[in-house]
Amino acid sequence: MPLVLGGDFNLTSGGAGLRSCVPAGDQRVDDGIVQHVVATPEFVVGGRRTIRMHTTDHPGLLVTLILGALPSAGDDDGSLAETG
Repeated sequence: MPLVLGGDFNLTSGGAGLRSCVPAGDQRVDDGIVQHVVATPEFVVGGRRTIRMHTTDHPGLLVTLILGALPSAGDDDGSLAETG
């Protein structure tokens, strides 16, 4: 069953704590700080961008996911560079 989980996890993007919580093969995208989106392998990350927010201490994170596509060869952790 396809599943997406997103939130402000207060875990740094490079920390071992977060990596140990993400099952192998799942896609993970973050804002470089504490916000994360994790999706099961049925999804491929199509893009990500941050959105300026006026009512919080950090920007919003917008992630585009594509259902039903296979990850490209060489994607080991699902992370993606900023696209916009």
